[in-house]
Amino acid sequence: RENGIIEGSVTAESISIRGTFNGTIKAKNIKITETAKLFGDIEYYSLSVEDGACIEGNFKQVSDQEA
Repeated sequence: RENGIIEGSVTAESISIRGTFNGTIKAKNIKITETAKLFGDIEYYSLSVEDGACIEGNFKQVSDQEA
C-alpha cells in the first residue's frame, strides 16, 4: 500500500515497496516504486528503483546463494 508504514526487519524472496519502510531488508529481488520512502539497510541480489523513490540507506549486493 502506498500509505502503509513498516518499521523493523524483513527477509523475503521478493519484495515490492510502495509505502514507507524504516529498517532492514534482505531479499533476493527488491522493487522500490516511485511512491516509496525507504530508510535503512538493504541486502539484495537484484534491485530495481523507479524514478521518484526516496531512499536513504546502505545497500549491499550479495550473491544469488546469499540472498
